[in-house]
Amino acid sequence: MILSARDLSFSYSKGRTIFEHVNFSVDRGEILTILGPNGAGKSTLLNCLANLLVPKTGELLIDGKHFSELGLRKTAQIMGYVPQNHTPAYAYTVEDFVVMGRAPYLGMMQRPTEKDYELTREVLADLNIDHLACIPYTEISGGERQQVMIARAIVQQPQILMFDEPTNHLDYGNQLRTISMIRSLANRGYAVILTTHMPDHAILLNGKVGVLDRSGHLAVGTAEETLTEDGLRNLYQSDLHIIYVEELGRNVCVAGALESATKREG
Repeated sequence: MILSARDLSFSYSKGRTIFEHVNFSVDRGEILTILGPNGAGKSTLLNCLANLLVPKTGELLIDGKHFSELGLRKTAQIMGYVPQNHTPAYAYTVEDFVVMGRAPYLGMMQRPTEKDYELTREVLADLNIDHLACIPYTEISGGERQQVMIARAIVQQPQILMFDEPTNHLDYGNQLRTISMIRSLANRGYAVILTTHMPDHAILLNGKVGVLDRSGHLAVGTAEETLTEDGLRNLYQSDLHIIYVEELGRNVCVAGALESATKREG
């Protein structure tokens, strides 16, 4: 397995435990979609996996080696991370911002080569955002920034790609295109881990699903095993249904009438 988590737990200093006894593995070509309500700790878990936070207990292994054995540079070459939000500090063009994904392969004070820029242009074209290349990153929309951040992670050419709510800020069409792109990245051999609020995204991706509940417990299995009506209703405190749609040839997650939700709240 390219990435394995063994008995992970995390808590902030003198704070409550966010999650504990987290165990899972993901291999090249696999997708793990992590679902959970607001405040459950999905982003915190992803930050631990991305080596941005240090777990309180447990260990993370890449190809059987502990993070500490790899060093920051090697870890950055293996793992690409797309955060949920990014505030730009400088008005780099989109092309220059994306080519920064090549940083783990460059020496001190070394500038990106023409090959690095060629790769950047290929990825921008692949994601259909090459028209943004010469525009300052500070002047594009939140949804466009999300797509540009994804491009920068792909340019990094890691083995593992992590996305924190990758469809955040995106309209419905771009949400679907992003989910399709994530599926294609897995088909190319990337190990993919993402967080989302949308059960339907997990169903569409058809990989492993991890459900992080309010008690900090992560249950991992197939979508069919983990995404049950009772489980989702309890997780989101809403009237949710899993329905098989013949025309689509798959299950979908849909909400019940809004009136029923209002009555329950009352």
